[in-house]
Amino acid sequence: MNPAVIAVLILASGQSRRFGEGNKLLAPFRGQPLGAHVLAATKGFPSRYAVVPTAESPLIDLYTEAGVQIVPNPNPEEGQGASLALGISEIKRGDAKAALIVLADMPFIIPRDLKAVCAAVGAADVVASEREGRLMPPVLFSRAHFEALSRLRGEVGGRDYLRQHKDIRRVPLRDEAAIDIDTEESLHRYDQA
Repeated sequence: MNPAVIAVLILASGQSRRFGEGNKLLAPFRGQPLGAHVLAATKGFPSRYAVVPTAESPLIDLYTEAGVQIVPNPNPEEGQGASLALGISEIKRGDAKAALIVLADMPFIIPRDLKAVCAAVGAADVVASEREGRLMPPVLFSRAHFEALSRLRGEVGGRDYLRQHKDIRRVPLRDEAAIDIDTEESLHRYDQA
């Protein structure tokens, strides 16, 4: 599927409960904020959105400067499902044929990973990355799923939605790309690698 008809949705609204103090997406990682790495991976997509907590002005500035449309999340404590619903609700107002969901705390995702997901669409209207039998982002949902996704609530996020669907095309994800940073320990371990 052509990137011009796909809206990227960056989920950057988590509460980082396991991380400790501060927003992990603003923590330095390999020379830039952790949450900036996703910007390089998604640069080839003209339509990008990020769900960001309303109070996180440095994160809002980071994404706005990169040309990403901000979807403010006034209630990040409601969970990933609510964040996904907010973003999809904004995307469905436009004419995107699909939404590509990426997490801002997966710094090793590169354009090749996203292209593989987009290229696998074919007859399937859901494409998910897979690592060791586990479905994970990046995930592409066709427009046919926007209405249902926009109604998600709480922690019932994309993974739970995927479990309800059997016709999913799976794309292998590189080991490194599957790494997400959830703790200060993992931030330091992978920053040194």
